[in-house]
Amino acid sequence: MRHFLSDFSHRRFCLGAQLNARKQVMRFASRFSFAVSLLVLSVMATQPRATAQTGQQPINAATPAQNGSDVRVLELGKPISREIKAGDVHAYKIDLISDQFLRIVLDSQGAGVAVILLDTGGKSADVSFFNSLAETKKPISALLVAEVAGTYQLRVHASPKAVGSGRYEVRIAELRVATLQDKKLAAAHKTLQELADPRRPATPEVVEKLKELLPLWQEVGDYRRASDTLRRISFASQNLGEYQQVLKFYNQLLSLSRAVDNRADEGSTLSFISVLYSSLGEDRKAISFQEQALSLFRANGDRFQEALMLTNIGGNYASLGEKQKALEYHDRALTILRELEKSDAAVRARSIQAATLSQIAEACA
Repeated sequence: MRHFLSDFSHRRFCLGAQLNARKQVMRFASRFSFAVSLLVLSVMATQPRATAQTGQQPINAATPAQNGSDVRVLELGKPISREIKAGDVHAYKIDLISDQFLRIVLDSQGAGVAVILLDTGGKSADVSFFNSLAETKKPISALLVAEVAGTYQLRVHASPKAVGSGRYEVRIAELRVATLQDKKLAAAHKTLQELADPRRPATPEVVEKLKELLPLWQEVGDYRRASDTLRRISFASQNLGEYQQVLKFYNQLLSLSRAVDNRADEGSTLSFISVLYSSLGEDRKAISFQEQALSLFRANGDRFQEALMLTNIGGNYASLGEKQKALEYHDRALTILRELEKSDAAVRARSIQAATLSQIAEACA
């Protein structure tokens, strides 16, 4: 049911919002700009993915020894189930001989984690992670081909921002002499990781190398890496100003997420498309994609993303000069964000709330 404000309640709402906005903006000024853009809001929602993808101990730089964790031996046919809480780093060692193929699988039981395979020199060889808690119902995997005999290590990282604890089971799914296909696959994993380094600038060469990986992910049925590769191609193309290419690859990503019925990814992709249209000044088109994403997030029960979309839609209506509609959407977003302040998503909710209140204050001006 849409919330319509009378003239009196409109003025009272605006006055309260302006006062709250000043408090919130001062409180979060060190982290979030007053003039936060739709792009920043969308990136904010996906920061865990970008951080985990770097592979350089992305979630917690502490080693297991530093935070008191022990290093356990992981063996074929002996899965290990453990509880993990915010900031934990669990370490496992695996002894391999040269030219062995290793594939690790982690099943989550509510734990949003990243896994990192390290070679004998401590360098990251492969990374895998959950993009969202909605994805924890499906396992993630990481693999490598041992270049030399020795002790390799697996690390399981839990985000320091996680609330409470969760459980996971990790196991060696495959351990054998590497085939040519195994070596090709391991090389592709390593290439993706190198291209995902945030310090690496977007160039046409990077885009072409990412495109070369897509057929292999499709061949082995690796949806996660196929979608991640498409996402990175889209981001890089956008940085290069190739907007038609961006839409082309976003639409491929949209088709892929729908084919495997991944509604979380579908919603995120619709959100990314809306950001593109917003940046091009096409606010009406942006709103149409945001409304689709909003429906998906609501159906998934993702209240944080629902509030984020309501805030973004409000921002687009404000850009169109439709301040009353902007306020209605911001008001709905605030209702959800205030509910979330009492939940596990409190920190993220407060950050978006500051931006929402800022936009309300601007719309009320």
